[in-house]
Amino acid sequence: MAAPLVAYPALVSEREPVVLWTVGGAAVVMTVVGMAAGLAAPIVAAVAALAIAYGVSADELGAALDTRAVVYGAGLLFFAELAFLGVEVRTSVLEGGDLVARRLGTILGLLVGAVFVSALLLAIATVEPPGGLLVQVTGVIAAAGALALVMSLARR
Repeated sequence: MAAPLVAYPALVSEREPVVLWTVGGAAVVMTVVGMAAGLAAPIVAAVAALAIAYGVSADELGAALDTRAVVYGAGLLFFAELAFLGVEVRTSVLEGGDLVARRLGTILGLLVGAVFVSALLLAIATVEPPGGLLVQVTGVIAAAGALALVMSLARR
């Protein structure tokens, strides 16, 4: 599952592909360590590393919007949820056997919602903003929300 998330930023990058391959490889190692040890912190670091690698490759595009961001973001969410599910299944008592099925249903719902919201935000981003300060404040709030989401995943 991590292969496309590792490969895409490195393949589209013209300036730093070796660094991005290294960061992606480190993210895979951190995920394996986190899942093997039953720890969430290495998985959070891996997700952050993959997000940073994508950010570096997206920076090369300059002002152009990467329309594949919707797919990459949903893939990153799917990767994180499956990794955390793997840790939870190892450390949880499975009663009734429907925990995994319910969690996979929740993950599917999250993915559909993430794709919808991402596509909507991408569409909104193509509209010329009327003012600078309002857009900056909105960006700061969105970044804080993304950070809060990652931190909430780490506390699971």
